[in-house]
Amino acid sequence: MSETEWKEIKGYEGMYYLDPVCNLVYSMKSERYIKPEISNMGYERVRLYKQGNGKRGKRYSLHRLIYTCYNPNEDIDDYFIDHKDGNSLNNDISNLRKATPKQNNWNSKAYSNSKSGLKNIYFQIKNSSNPWRVTIKRDGNSSVYDKYFPTKEAAIIARNVIYALHQGEFAKYD
Repeated sequence: MSETEWKEIKGYEGMYYLDPVCNLVYSMKSERYIKPEISNMGYERVRLYKQGNGKRGKRYSLHRLIYTCYNPNEDIDDYFIDHKDGNSLNNDISNLRKATPKQNNWNSKAYSNSKSGLKNIYFQIKNSSNPWRVTIKRDGNSSVYDKYFPTKEAAIIARNVIYALHQGEFAKYD
């Protein structure tokens, strides 16, 4: 099977195909591509119809469909499909990978309310000699790393070293 050959969508054989050139789903019934909608979380999704799933059809995240078409024997039910570059609209198969919930979280951006604008780095006014704190937690509870630094740059370097050691390819450097 070539990289440009259309791929059947599991459960919808003969009805819908993934076009790997443009990463869009093609409907054999309507003889056209299905225009994806953008979810409130910023992911493209499509609605597929077949006998038994009602008039409203069933919605699927496009990146999960694409990953499944390229990896039909992999079970992804308990996994996320992570966008390596953090761009939820870049659904190229080379940008998608299976990830545990923890790994997917590692590859996320800093929260929008982060005062430092950086993941796991906080400015603490009460500690004037070392105001920059790096805190990295395991499973949301116990800290893997918790230290203070005199400069933001030193904190970033320390955080990145810990990321590389603990998070590997899923580490997201700001």
